[in-house]
Amino acid sequence: KKDETWEHTEKFNSIENTEILFRFKWVELSDMPILVAEQDSMIEKVFANLHWLGHDAFLLRAGGKIIYFDPFQLGPGLPPADLICISHEHYDHCSPADVRKIQQPSTLIVTEAKAAAKLTGKVMTLAPGEHREVEGITIETVPAYNTNKKFHPQANRWLGFILTVDG
Repeated sequence: KKDETWEHTEKFNSIENTEILFRFKWVELSDMPILVAEQDSMIEKVFANLHWLGHDAFLLRAGGKIIYFDPFQLGPGLPPADLICISHEHYDHCSPADVRKIQQPSTLIVTEAKAAAKLTGKVMTLAPGEHREVEGITIETVPAYNTNKKFHPQANRWLGFILTVDG
């Protein structure tokens, strides 16, 4: 019905146990009804605040925090990090020089053991399947590996990250 809003949850089989909530509203434009996602959908919020920095490096602004993933070859002028998530110890994912560019005394770095050994400051070591609550952010780690690269095997127990911020 016109101007009616409803929600739909979609399960993604390619990502185990993942559900994404979509909010829709029925509107009419040019006498033709169409279905549009509401502007405040979770996906739009994430993408509006997620910035690719090159290679596998990302900056996420969420919950009033600045969160980096695998900082590498960072340019100038980036904001200091509240949280840095590093998937594994390879130089193009765990770059101590790039971490120092965005690190402040209060920055928490979450990573696996071999990467942690390269870093200084507040470092939390996790393994796949662990959860931690840190300053209102839930950090869940999942296995990260490649099926087509011998140098990224599942046996290394490297990390992917699922963060829950603001619910």
